[in-house]
Amino acid sequence: VDLVKSGPDEAIRGQEVIYEIVVINDGNVPLWDVRVSDPQIDFDETIDFLDVGETMTYRVPFIIPEEWSCSVITNWAKVEAWYYGVYEPRECFTQDADCHEIVIVEAELTVIMSGPETAAPGEWVVFQIQIINTGDVWLSSVYFHDLEIWGPIFLGDLDPGQSVNVTVGFYIPEDCTGEFTNTVTAFSMYGGVEVMDSDSWTVIIIDAQPA
Repeated sequence: VDLVKSGPDEAIRGQEVIYEIVVINDGNVPLWDVRVSDPQIDFDETIDFLDVGETMTYRVPFIIPEEWSCSVITNWAKVEAWYYGVYEPRECFTQDADCHEIVIVEAELTVIMSGPETAAPGEWVVFQIQIINTGDVWLSSVYFHDLEIWGPIFLGDLDPGQSVNVTVGFYIPEDCTGEFTNTVTAFSMYGGVEVMDSDSWTVIIIDAQPA
């Protein structure tokens, strides 16, 4: 019996990956009670009968736990089976195993926001926003928004280490007192997992200067 295990080469924590486990009867006798197991991903199946040349394929989903701190996931699957010996008329046992490694990568955005320290009600203020791909994978369709002021602003794709600087303006509401805090959030997706980061800037509201 032969077992071949495959999967993605890399993934991020929290991502769902699909492992493929293929069991092949590559011998010259039928097999029975063929047990296929992979404890790490909680997979355990038994094939009652596997004829010569027959193949069984499993596609097993697995979500990489957020709390796993390892940089490489090494995962083993095993197959065990019984057959009736050709030259010795008795039950015989055979087995095989295979492993697959997934490199854990980081998908990360960082938002840095700045602006004026103070402003008066009705004053036009300008915020500087920098969005950086601080991970080690390419991120597509990056965008950011501020639900109080701006709708989504699309930035496109960002390579690792690449950044985009954006300047946006806003009138402080006439009835604003005390302070005004603005929060910007950037988003992308990687492997079906949302990647995001936020930053805020607070403007102290002062009395308007007389004309």
